[in-house]
Amino acid sequence: MLDINFVRENLEAVRAALANRNSPADSLDKFAALDSERRRVITEADALNQARNTSSKEIGALMQAGKRDEAEAKKNEVAGLKEKQIELEKARDAADAEMRELLAGLPNLPADDVPIGADEATMRDALLVSSDAFPGERLTDERVAADLEELRTGMPEGPVGRVVSYVDGRPAATGGWTLVGPVARLWGGATHTELRGHGAYRAVLAERLRLARAAGATLGLSLGRRETSSPILQGLGFTSFGEQREVLLDVSGG
Repeated sequence: MLDINFVRENLEAVRAALANRNSPADSLDKFAALDSERRRVITEADALNQARNTSSKEIGALMQAGKRDEAEAKKNEVAGLKEKQIELEKARDAADAEMRELLAGLPNLPADDVPIGADEATMRDALLVSSDAFPGERLTDERVAADLEELRTGMPEGPVGRVVSYVDGRPAATGGWTLVGPVARLWGGATHTELRGHGAYRAVLAERLRLARAAGATLGLSLGRRETSSPILQGLGFTSFGEQREVLLDVSGG
């Protein structure tokens, strides 16, 4: 969870960092309002405490002077101040609890070296690899623009990222991730058929995990092919939790 004092002292920086992760920051407005109310309550409670201390000294002086009735009236006044102070302290604690609850719903801030997105050239390299590795994938200007927009705005589930690795200057492997709370869902991992065996996929996987971890992920999920990516995933510490099978059905009637 984000540190409450850090957010209080760096509100706009936190807002900008969340925007870079395509995460809504509306709760920060409520956080700021609650913090302002909390400060007001603390100031009023401190003033009441000072008034109580002053009145308590006056009570002693009145008692010594034999002004018992005035002293009793002052005691009642102090009791009322104490009750009001207790109410203010409860309001302070409630605001503090609500502020912490708001922060609990926000993702961790990305580290400074986590990129905000990819440029057009990098996206073209990523799609070049995907179009070679996955039948049916096509590299078009429309696809490049759509995927760049997706990086900028994120998916419905959460913010996204994509990386590309190179072998001798050629785009060799690519992969993306979507951050859903503390979970990094890895997708689109692929290696160019002409550049397999150079560690390009492993490099992409390691970089996605590093960036996702820096952005706050604590768990990575990936779907790996048994004969290609699965051994690499398990070699890096992934554990197999299930198996997905595809069935081809001939409906030609032949």
